[in-house]
Amino acid sequence: MLLRSKEVLADGAIVEMVLWRLPKPVAGSSHMYKYRLYYGRGDVRIVGYDNERLKGDHRHLDGKESRYSLRRRPIITESTGRRCLSRHCEELLRRSNPGAA
Repeated sequence: MLLRSKEVLADGAIVEMVLWRLPKPVAGSSHMYKYRLYYGRGDVRIVGYDNERLKGDHRHLDGKESRYSLRRRPIITESTGRRCLSRHCEELLRRSNPGAA
């Protein structure tokens, strides 16, 4: 495991990032990483990014799942993988507080 971070925000929402380097890509993904990024409250996932076997890279937004290509991002290495997850984490935090700029 390269990264594991879990934070409970003041409003009770949870932001969690997990990143593993694998010996071979998860079926459906073209990179050597398995990852999970979660933002939710209670038992409700509000936003998530992950790559499951056969589903590959995808995201969950407001209860809807859609493909998400990391190929549009820089080549993933350990450091860029961490930055990519961190960038999405920032997106989730913005989404959790839409009035803040």
